Amino acid sequence: MSYEAVGPIWRVVRDRFQKTVATLKEEDLALSMTAESSSIAHMIRHNAEVEYMFGEWFFGASVPEDVTYIASGQSSPGHERALQLEQLIAFSAAAEAFLTDAMKQLSDEAWDTVVESKIGPSTPREALGRAIYHTGLHAGQIALIRKHAPQPSAQQ
Repeated sequence: MSYEAVGPIWRVVRDRFQKTVATLKEEDLALSMTAESSSIAHMIRHNAEVEYMFGEWFFGASVPEDVTYIASGQSSPGHERALQLEQLIAFSAAAEAFLTDAMKQLSDEAWDTVVESKIGPSTPREALGRAIYHTGLHAGQIALIRKHAPQPSAQQ
């Protein structure tokens, strides 16, 4: 069973996430539940970075040389431009295309072959399940933050 079997499920989740990202305003990106928690911008960047990682780790694709992982911490000094809306939308779309292309290239047999990775052993099929869950989790967090986060002036 190949990408054709699992791709439609990925498409539903990922397309919805990208539409959510595309509806954001620049001022939404700094929102977070507390001063110590991740902002919406960091969640979007982190989600995309995980897609690049999964494409490499579980689907054997080579991450483009210009991709830099910056969302591992709460702040990214020197990377402010990468956390602007236009750049986040583009980076998120590129990461999704990278992962989807990697999935499409995987042989039918490889989908259920265990791969060792930095996060432990998993088959590509299991990894896709994790990616779907991960994307859905962050989509929900973004929606919750947009609805309930204190406005920037109230966080100071």
